[in-house]
Amino acid sequence: MSTKNHLLAPRATFYEIAQRLLTWAKTAARPLPWRFTDENGQRDPYRVWIAEIMLQQTTVKAVIPYFLRFLERFPDVFSLAKAETDTVMREWAGLGYYSRARNLQRAAQIVRRDFHGQLPRSHSDLLGLPGIGPYTAGAIASIAFASSVRRSMKAASLPAARAASRSIAFSADSFA
Repeated sequence: MSTKNHLLAPRATFYEIAQRLLTWAKTAARPLPWRFTDENGQRDPYRVWIAEIMLQQTTVKAVIPYFLRFLERFPDVFSLAKAETDTVMREWAGLGYYSRARNLQRAAQIVRRDFHGQLPRSHSDLLGLPGIGPYTAGAIASIAFASSVRRSMKAASLPAARAASRSIAFSADSFA
């Protein structure tokens, strides 16, 4: 492999590596339903939030059919907030970690009441919602709102470390 085209060529700067990863991601990204954008190129924060919660401890392949069914039943924060908890739990059945579903509904009720049905844009407001920790708040803010949120170094660098480790053949566990 030529070092000129190698992702981690000698003396490549962090910026160069990041640019190469972003270029690769644009061409290799799967068309996942939570990545869809509107006519202005904006992602739906509600869809991003639901996906981020579902993807905790669950594979992408397993989440896709649940995500699509969940969004058919609860297309927006208002429908999720006013739903019977038993209905939410039935729609979640099979994904496991049921506290995620309960927290999701409680958070939807807070979003409806305190944020007029709009998912908050700020990292600190997202952290105030049940079931959303620092990593998930950062992911939602950066994906849904293109915010550059400063997350903990460990949370922010582990995905990048895993990608880099695949390229240079050593374990990402050494980054943990």
